[in-house]
Amino acid sequence: MPAGVSALTPLANLTLGSAQATVTFSSISSAYRDLRVVLVAGVTSGGAAYWRMNNDSTSTYLWHTLEGNGSTASATYNGNNYGGMNNNFVAWPTAGNPPTIVTLDVMDYSITDKFKPILSRTNAKNNGTNAMIVHWPSTTAINTLTFTAGGSTWTAGSTFALYGVSA
Repeated sequence: MPAGVSALTPLANLTLGSAQATVTFSSISSAYRDLRVVLVAGVTSGGAAYWRMNNDSTSTYLWHTLEGNGSTASATYNGNNYGGMNNNFVAWPTAGNPPTIVTLDVMDYSITDKFKPILSRTNAKNNGTNAMIVHWPSTTAINTLTFTAGGSTWTAGSTFALYGVSA
């Protein structure tokens, strides 16, 4: 492979046969440099979807977000969000519940001498785009990612794919 080109290796792929509140990828191999998660998911009702690394509900997750819908834009910062990333990506329910598409890139997830940066991008028909950068202040290698529909459930047919990214 040419220098500077990364390869995605499929690690797990899940399509929900019925609605469920959480989806977890566990025992994630540490053989890659980064992780990419792609969700094409709907939620049954409103609520902030969120994820947690290693089931960590006590660390401070720091984040910046940009959001826009074609007519209104906003930017926010939260430097003291304990208990996981509540609303770190938006799973907007809309008429007919078209799915929200989310990509989540976790950099240096298996390295144990630095904190973890995460990039998230959400796109939803009729609602807009949400982009976030998140900082998880832990040097612990990530081996579990949990996605929670936040007071709702992920709809049947939602897909969750996990990839390892090699440099």
